[in-house]
Amino acid sequence: MDDFVAFDDDKSVNSKYVCLFDPLDGSSNIDVNVSIGTIFGVYKRKTPVGTIVKEEDFIQAGVNQVAAGYVIYGSSTMLVYASRRGVNGFTLDPSIGEWTLSHPDIKCPENGKIYSVNHGNFFQYDEGVRNYINTCQKKDKTNGGPYTQRYIGSMVADMHRNLIKGGMFMYPGTLNKPGGKLRLMYECNPLPLFLLWLAAMQPME
Repeated sequence: MDDFVAFDDDKSVNSKYVCLFDPLDGSSNIDVNVSIGTIFGVYKRKTPVGTIVKEEDFIQAGVNQVAAGYVIYGSSTMLVYASRRGVNGFTLDPSIGEWTLSHPDIKCPENGKIYSVNHGNFFQYDEGVRNYINTCQKKDKTNGGPYTQRYIGSMVADMHRNLIKGGMFMYPGTLNKPGGKLRLMYECNPLPLFLLWLAAMQPME
């Protein structure tokens, strides 16, 4: 959608928060049954409670998020939710129709050996990125390797795997798209591993 949607009902206008979300990340993978997901970020609204929200409520810096996370639809359906209380994963149990806490207090492992990048664009990346990818490929047991490349092409799926197992996700700019393709408000702000890690480590205010 090109613009935000404001709901003009009592519950909505009296809400303290707004939510920005990518409803179906990785949708191009639906027809091949690859995991896809929903990404969301939650912010405190800036306009007075009791009024209809405005654009300024949504156009905020990522550090203003009070919560963020994603739902991943795969072999199971999981909600991973990050706030200043930590990062927790809930798995949907269809037999009872409830979300169960299956992954409490998630912490990304300090030493991951997975890197996720579209290697098909290798020669479209700038020299620094190509050099880094070459370094990853040359890692062996003597210097912390070997590393493994895993790239699904569905950002939620790649990030979820790396959050659980340890690793990094890259979506560098290319010669054709030097600014990259990730969207700031719906992907870069809510999803990066460092944001989830920081949310887990920051003390409550």
